[in-house]
Amino acid sequence: MGTTLFIAEKRDMAISIAKALSPSNDMKKGFIVGKNNMIFTWAIGHLLELDPSEKPSEKWSLETLPIIPKMFNLKPIPNKSSQLQIIKKLATDANVIINACDAGREGELIFYYIAKYLNLTKRPIKRLWTSSLQPSGIQTTYKKLKDWNEFEGLRVAAITRSRSDWIIGINATRAFTAKSGTLLKIGRVVTPTLALIYKRHMERETFKKEPYFPITATFKQGNATYIGKWQGDMIKERQLSEKIKSEILNQNGEIIEMEEKNEYEPVPLLFNLTDLTNLANQRFGFKAKQTLKLAQSLYETHKCITYPRTSNRYITENEVPLMLKSHQALKGQFTQYVKNGMNPSLVHTRNKRICNPAKVDDHHALLPEPVIPSNLSTDEEKIYHLILERFFMQFYSAAQYQSLTIHTNCAGHLFLSKYKNLIEEGWRTISEKEDKHDSNELKWTPSSRQLFYKFKVH
Repeated sequence: MGTTLFIAEKRDMAISIAKALSPSNDMKKGFIVGKNNMIFTWAIGHLLELDPSEKPSEKWSLETLPIIPKMFNLKPIPNKSSQLQIIKKLATDANVIINACDAGREGELIFYYIAKYLNLTKRPIKRLWTSSLQPSGIQTTYKKLKDWNEFEGLRVAAITRSRSDWIIGINATRAFTAKSGTLLKIGRVVTPTLALIYKRHMERETFKKEPYFPITATFKQGNATYIGKWQGDMIKERQLSEKIKSEILNQNGEIIEMEEKNEYEPVPLLFNLTDLTNLANQRFGFKAKQTLKLAQSLYETHKCITYPRTSNRYITENEVPLMLKSHQALKGQFTQYVKNGMNPSLVHTRNKRICNPAKVDDHHALLPEPVIPSNLSTDEEKIYHLILERFFMQFYSAAQYQSLTIHTNCAGHLFLSKYKNLIEEGWRTISEKEDKHDSNELKWTPSSRQLFYKFKVH
């Protein structure tokens, strides 16, 4: 009787899948034997690399370009060939092969290269598409296995990206090297990234401090006070600034226009990796690599968040039940995120700021799993609570403000004042204090509008 062979992207993921589908299992070298003829094995990232049909000329010159092979073969990456041989041997006895690599373009490519090289593409292949390492999440997706051919578009995109990277890399590197006489490595990702770093470096190197003299005026009438900013081009001369000051000091200012309106600040979108990285840097000074490592640990070791390497800020209809389940499981433990106004009914498939399948390609937004983690390090806890905070915000309404804009004329000079009153905290009730607006805001009521005619500058 044949086996069902699961091929995961990494060892840890294979172990998680085996524990979810076959808790009683036997670990072997390079694979796991489970019940019901289930076998779980893994790649080590990419096991194979492109091998062009025509070997490029050893001469690096413009005359030998462009280098565009008629076809690409595959060859094992030398230090990973032993694991490839294990997969090959296991595949010979398999009736069904399940692609359990990461749910994304690169996961498709890793599996496709293995299947192509080992001539498995004509065999029955299913796809286990999951962004969760929780047993319940894996079990749910296993019951809904998809046909591998449903992901042909994603697979073609991955193959095209891989081949174009090779072609661009070798041609651009040889061209720039031949032209400059110095080895210059050019690539689709490394070169634009280096250009951004260089641009920022040059901005810092060439930046020159330039003094300027802004003018603000404090307008008072009885107990009412507000501050206005002078409107005009940047003042670079102290004499001009002093001149304007002398013209307005102790003079009456007249409000020539005032506008009041209600404004809404929507709930921040769910995290993708970039947004998480940015906020972790702002709050804790974490570097991008550090945040990714911590997030991967939360995902792989503690299994308390979904797949972190996501570029999406939205979920599909399939993840709405997960959000509600996680909310129910976590709210009792993390009571700092449970305040008046929390409303689970705000999370539903019609809320397009949360559920927007059209904007989800590989992985959905980062979510906490419905489990309470333990033994987190201090830094892991910091990242986990960032994810929790953003997650729980989705269960609150938008923040509501009453804004006031004042245009004041004083001795022929115009001043602009902008104030906000927070009248409904909404999601801001659980946001960090430093994210909230300054509490020293101008307070006003509609009746106070009648007082705003003439104010003296102090």
